Amino acid sequence: MSRIAVRKVGCDIKGNISERGEHIYHMPGQKYYLATRVNPTRGERWFCSQWEAWWAGWRKAKV
Repeated sequence: MSRIAVRKVGCDIKGNISERGEHIYHMPGQKYYLATRVNPTRGERWFCSQWEAWWAGWRKAKV
């Protein structure tokens, strides 16, 4: 059974967990934003602000 990542309107920041287990968020306009998928079964999620992502322990993507 697959789960769909549901997000609120305006919550466009993608929280992705790398293969090394790093919690990284991607902002609209960043290089890999469109290619990044959010898979909630892996603990990935959407954020409404950079502050929210940072507070949850995620870091901004470097590119």
